Amino acid sequence: RYMSETAPSLPLARVKKIAKCDKDVKSISQNSTVLMAKAAELFIIQLATDSYERTQGAKRKVVKVDDVVDAVENESYLSFLSDHIPTIAPNLGQKPAGKKQTQLV
Repeated sequence: RYMSETAPSLPLARVKKIAKCDKDVKSISQNSTVLMAKAAELFIIQLATDSYERTQGAKRKVVKVDDVVDAVENESYLSFLSDHIPTIAPNLGQKPAGKKQTQLV
């Protein structure tokens, strides 16, 4: 199993604080906070799994931002994140800085 069936791994105080960032949310019950934490954990597990599948497909062991972006662009349940890609991954598709390009002449 990925996680406990009862207690979420995410800190409940942090989940509650994030939920209260919405100006319309004045109070949140403990049960609601636990449910939101569990939902967030399940979402993170699925996103990580989908991203890692792309990593394996590229014969790598390290998940790169390109793998996460590819998951966002190709998994319908992640479509709501598409608008955030330019903010989260502004250098997407660019070569890493500091590596010299070798030209064949």
